Amino acid sequence: AWNLNIWQEGLRLEPVKLYNAGKLEDQLLTLILNNSRTPYKMRGDLMAQVSACTTGVRAVERLAERYGPELLIASAQELMDYSERQTRVALAAIPDGRYEHEEFILEDGTAGGPYRLKVAIEVKGSDLVVDYTGTDPQIKGPINAPWSATYSATLYTLRCVIDHTIPSNEGGQRPITIVAPEGSLVNARLPAACYQRMVVCHSLVDLIMGALAPAIPERVMSDSCGCIYNSGTGINLDTHSRGGDVEHQQGWSDCCSHGGLGARASKDGISAMACHVTNVANPPVEVTEIDAPVIVLERSLRPDSGGAGQYRGGLGQVYVWKSLAHDVLFSWTSQKTHIPPQGLFAGKPGKSGHWFVRRQGQQEFELEQSIGTMELEYGDTVTCYMAGGGGYGDPFLRDPEAVRQDVLRGLVSIENARAEYGVVISDPDTCKIDITATMDLRRARSTKDEQ
Repeated sequence: AWNLNIWQEGLRLEPVKLYNAGKLEDQLLTLILNNSRTPYKMRGDLMAQVSACTTGVRAVERLAERYGPELLIASAQELMDYSERQTRVALAAIPDGRYEHEEFILEDGTAGGPYRLKVAIEVKGSDLVVDYTGTDPQIKGPINAPWSATYSATLYTLRCVIDHTIPSNEGGQRPITIVAPEGSLVNARLPAACYQRMVVCHSLVDLIMGALAPAIPERVMSDSCGCIYNSGTGINLDTHSRGGDVEHQQGWSDCCSHGGLGARASKDGISAMACHVTNVANPPVEVTEIDAPVIVLERSLRPDSGGAGQYRGGLGQVYVWKSLAHDVLFSWTSQKTHIPPQGLFAGKPGKSGHWFVRRQGQQEFELEQSIGTMELEYGDTVTCYMAGGGGYGDPFLRDPEAVRQDVLRGLVSIENARAEYGVVISDPDTCKIDITATMDLRRARSTKDEQ
C-alpha cells in the first residue's frame, strides 16, 4: 500500500511563522507535534533548524554592522552577477544544438508503470533551456515531483557538468530556463502525492546526463543506482524499553541510495555511495542496532555489480538485516530493477537491484514491486541487492592491471574479468595475468567487430 494523494502524507501548512518577533508560537508548535508519531524527535529537529537559521542571521548582522548594509547588498549583487557571467562562459563552451534523452521509472510495472521521463535540452550561445515536454502525466502514487523538486534536481545536475568553482546563487540560474508541463511527473499539481519524489529526481540526473553526453562526453557520468530506501518500525520493550515517542514503536532507516554510481570519462564510479541528490551519509551499523530492535547480518560490496567499461561502474551493496521486533512495518523503495543503470560510450550496464524477504522458518522470496510496504514479524530477514553504476567506455580498453586489481580486491570475478574485459587470469591465488591469452582474446574481439 502507498499514498495516493497529498492528504495521506501528513499535516499540510502554508508558510507560517514559528517565531514571531523572536518569540516561539507555542500553539503552532503544539499543533505540529500533535500530528507526529515522534514528537520528541520532531521538536529536536525543528529547534535545530531554528538554531541554524539564528546563527546565520547573526552572522549577516555582524557583516552589516562592520561594512554597512549598502556595501553588503552591493557585494551580494556583484557576486550574483559574477556567477551569471561565469555560468554563461561555461554554457557557451557547450556546442549549440538540441539534445534529447528519455528514462523510465517504475519500469517493473509498479503502479501501472513504466512511466516515461523525457527531456530536450536546447543550447544556444550562453543560454540553455531544459524542456521536459513529453514526460508522462502525474500518477496516483507518491513519486510525483513538484516544481520545486524538479527545479532543484535540474540545477544540481547542471552544476555537476559545468564549472564547479562558480559560486552557487541566483546569478548562476539566470541563463537557464526550465520548462516542466503542469500536471506531469515533473510538475505535479494538487492532489498529487509526492513524498517519494526522489524516485523522479534521481532519474532526472541520469536523464540530463544522458542527453548531454554527445555534447560534453568528458563531463557526464553513466547511470547510477537510483533511489533506494529501506525503513521499518517495530516493538521490543525487552531490548528497547523506552520504545518510540508515542506508540512504543522504534524506527530504523538505512540504505539511502548507497548503491553504485556511474563511471566517468577518467574515473571509476564510486561504490556504496549516497547517490546524487539524496546526499545522505551511510550510517554505521552500530547506530542502527543501538537505536532499534534490528540486527544487521551483512553489509558488503556486491561483486560484479558495477557495469564493465574502460572505467568501471561503482559497486552496489549486499545489505541484510533481521527483525528482532514484533508488529514490524517494513517499507522499501528501489529503482533500476528491470532496466539496469545504463553505461555510456560502449560501457555496460550495472546490475539491477532486488529485494528479498525470508520469513522465519520459510524459504526466501523476491519482492515483486520496486516500491511497497509490508508487515513482518520477529525473526524475519530482509536482503537488498543494490544496483551498480553503469560503465564508461569499451571494457576491452580497460588497463589489464586495473582489472587484476579489481579481481584481487574481490570487486570483479575471474570469470567476469575474462568475459567482460578480455583479461585472462592464469593463477587465482596471485591473479597473475596471462598476457598472451589476453592479447589474443582482445584481438579476436576487435577482429570480430571489424567484420
